Amino acid sequence: MAKKYYYYWNENPIKKETSDCVIRALVTATGESWDSIYNELCEIGFELKTIPNTKESWEALLIRKGFVRHSISNKKGSKRPTVLSFTKAHKEGTYILQVANHLTVCKEGAFYDLWDCGDKCLYSYWSK
Repeated sequence: MAKKYYYYWNENPIKKETSDCVIRALVTATGESWDSIYNELCEIGFELKTIPNTKESWEALLIRKGFVRHSISNKKGSKRPTVLSFTKAHKEGTYILQVANHLTVCKEGAFYDLWDCGDKCLYSYWSK
């Protein structure tokens, strides 16, 4: 039997499928509640005078929580790794993955999201 790498996962407390990928990813990676992460992002957004789910806000939250950003180099002639290829190569640990206009989570060799974004190219990832 082939290993499953993608799992449908919705951390929204009322299972609403909405544009809350930033909150869902942070909840899944940290184990904190959806409400707690949402409130913290709102506080950061207020401090920075920006919207809570902007890159500026969620990066500030990740840094506060001790996560470290790792860039993905895009050397000429090479392809960026995909969410699926990254997941297959990272069988241990928890990572927040940034793709175009979306965040998802790789945890212990699988990724968790509302949709299968395995074919999306990785721009950076965060680890603790």
